Amino acid sequence: MVITEVYEKSAISRFLMRNRPMNLYQLGDLDPFFFPRTKWFAAVEDGSIMELALLYAGDRGRTLLAFAGTDSSLLAQVIDNSAEGMESEFYAHLSCGLAGELNRVKAVRYLGRHLKMTLNAEMLPEEPVRENTRRLGTLDTEKLLEFYEENYPGNYFDERMLDTGKYFGSFEGDVLAGVAGIHVYSSETKVAALGNIAVDRRMRGIGIGRNLVICLCRDLLHTVDTVGLNVESVNQQAIRCYNGCGFSVSGEYDEYVMKVS
Repeated sequence: MVITEVYEKSAISRFLMRNRPMNLYQLGDLDPFFFPRTKWFAAVEDGSIMELALLYAGDRGRTLLAFAGTDSSLLAQVIDNSAEGMESEFYAHLSCGLAGELNRVKAVRYLGRHLKMTLNAEMLPEEPVRENTRRLGTLDTEKLLEFYEENYPGNYFDERMLDTGKYFGSFEGDVLAGVAGIHVYSSETKVAALGNIAVDRRMRGIGIGRNLVICLCRDLLHTVDTVGLNVESVNQQAIRCYNGCGFSVSGEYDEYVMKVS
C-alpha cells in the first residue's frame, strides 16, 4: 500500500463510479474544463485505488472532497499524509465522522450536515415551463451578479459556468425573478450538479424555483445520465421542493472550514 498523488483519469473514474451519486462532483471534475484545477491523493494497492481525496482549487480558495469507500481510517491517512499540499485554511466536504479521525488536519468551523440528492428521471414532473423563461448566457453576467447579491448573498457563482449554457432564468417583465444553474456539468462523464438556484425575495412561494429546476433538468438529461445536488439538511423547504421535482436523498456528508495543524 502506498499513499501518493494520482493523475490517471481512468483509474480515478473507476473508483468514483463505485458510488456515482455520492461522487458526482468529483466525476464532474474529471471533465477537461475542471481537471486542471484538481489534485487527487489516494491509497493505492496493486495498481488499484483503495481510497481517494480531491483537492479542488477554486476562485475563492480550495475545497477538499473526501468520501470514504469502505475504509474511513485509510482515507484519514490519505488526507493527513497529503496535508503539505493544502493551504492554511480550506473548505472540506467529508464523510460523516471522518473529521474525528484526522490528526494533521483540524476543523476551524463546522458548517453543518448536508444531503446529497439524486434525480430519478422518471419522477420528473411534466408541467409546462413558465412563460418568459429562457437560457442565460455571458451577456446576462451583470444582471446575474446583481440578482445574487440581492437574493442569494454569499453564494458561490463561477461566471465561467455560463459558457456551458446550463443556466435558465425566469423573468417578470424586465425583472429577473429566478435562476437555476449548475455547479458541475460534464457531457464527457455524463453528470451534472445543480447549483446557484434562487428566487427573487418578493416572488417566493409561487413555484418559480420548482419550475426552473424542472426546466433545467429536462435540458440536462439530453446530455447527462446522472443529475444531483447538495443541500443543507436543515433546509426543509428546499428539500421538499427537490422531492417534488423527482429528487431523493442518496447520501449525507459534513462541511467544514479546516486548517493544517
